[in-house]
Amino acid sequence: MSIYQGKVLELVSIEKIEEVPHLIIRASWYDVDRLINWKIDSLTAEHMLSIVERDTSSKYRLSLTCKYNCLSTITKTYRDQSEHIQFTCSENYANELMTLKELRTPDEFLQLPFLSFEEEETFKVVNTPTIVPQNTRKAPWFSLALLSAVLTVLLGYSSHSIMNETNLPKEQYVKAEKEQIQKVENTTEVLSTTTVTEQEIKMNPLDYTLEKELNYQLANGHVALTFDDGPSKYSLEIARILKEHNAGGTFFFIGTSAQKYPSYVKSIHQDGFSIGSHSMHHANLRHLSYSEQENEIVTSIELIQSLTEEEVVLFRPPYGSKNGITEEILNKLQHKVVLWNKDTEDWKNRNPDSIINYIKNTNPSGSIILLHESQDVVDALPTILEYFKEQNLKVVNLK
Repeated sequence: MSIYQGKVLELVSIEKIEEVPHLIIRASWYDVDRLINWKIDSLTAEHMLSIVERDTSSKYRLSLTCKYNCLSTITKTYRDQSEHIQFTCSENYANELMTLKELRTPDEFLQLPFLSFEEEETFKVVNTPTIVPQNTRKAPWFSLALLSAVLTVLLGYSSHSIMNETNLPKEQYVKAEKEQIQKVENTTEVLSTTTVTEQEIKMNPLDYTLEKELNYQLANGHVALTFDDGPSKYSLEIARILKEHNAGGTFFFIGTSAQKYPSYVKSIHQDGFSIGSHSMHHANLRHLSYSEQENEIVTSIELIQSLTEEEVVLFRPPYGSKNGITEEILNKLQHKVVLWNKDTEDWKNRNPDSIINYIKNTNPSGSIILLHESQDVVDALPTILEYFKEQNLKVVNLK
């Protein structure tokens, strides 16, 4: 399982506590969330303040990725529109961001010296109402957004009820709090169903964690079907067939295609399949400069992340073409390169039977199989999956 899955850092406010800048963030991870004070440097705080707007209608999420020249990103979301805003940060902020990215369990937050917590109590379950007590912090330096009663980033529950208790008389505050709690109780069934869905995704038995930076094959008994050059008009049909056969799948999406079919990206992700980047424009990276390669890689990754709200850790270079620059960029980002050891050449043959015969005439155990989104692949897929079932092979999602 990816160590990045489900990890969301929502920026609540930027404040000065005892004259020291702090980010107040809501750290959400699977079924827990917690308000955290993150002590940062003045330079980074000032740059962040210069790009966020003074409104309460948008949400701001911190990217867990930082570029070489200490450029980080905040994703601003309003309804279904997202915007990625870059800002210059300090090297110390970049290092601490990487530390947060690498955490494997929520409890590890407690061990970090640059973090402190709003309350002494332990992590809260997401679907309980969260009301911040009055006078728990110094006055905000800049408040970005007020807290929702129910966290919606992970659960997908979209009815936001925003309340600023510091502006309410005590009687109105108590009344509002009761209304928030009642609203949560009235939606227990919806939240319970959604929580089960999230559990099914994160505990998917078809997930297969890649341990290497560069991957060509899997352990025997497993097989990965990988689909390049989407999303396309074939994406949802491929996903439907995989689901019918209880099989995993890994989709490598091109950034420009993801812009064209954003709902397909979200649907594939919600169905529990793995998504990786295939660059922004399907360029041959070996022919590009450092900055051009970095733009192709980072832009596509951030675009897909804005749609899935999950860290993208898999990358497949177009044509399998890469060089030392590519490896340097991906190593810095700590991303995993996924190549293949079985190439069906489906783009050349344009024939479902040729795809099927190729797979049956090779030993698919331990294979990463290269496919492309096309009608021929859609037609061949049911037969391929039945064959894998006969061979007792587990078709996995790469993580």
